[in-house]
Amino acid sequence: MAFDFKDILGKVAGDDGDFDVKELVEKAVSTIKGDDNLLESFKSNPIKVVEKILNVDLPDEILEKIVEAVKAKINIDDAKDVVGKITGLFNKD
Repeated sequence: MAFDFKDILGKVAGDDGDFDVKELVEKAVSTIKGDDNLLESFKSNPIKVVEKILNVDLPDEILEKIVEAVKAKINIDDAKDVVGKITGLFNKD
């Protein structure tokens, strides 16, 4: 089921929709990846960590979608790091 975040957040934040989901996800990802303890906490209680980082009070169904996006972004970034390391092994002169 696809969500229209801007529509949902517009309803939560008011008609001006002052939340930018992509910005929220990027902020959460950079904060979580920059702190190993926070990353471990995120693995055990992702919603609580995202709420704390973003300092927002959103409905759980919206937070769950943001958490899914954060998890996906972290996994994609980790996969890119691994691919880069593997590629580096084959590009040695």
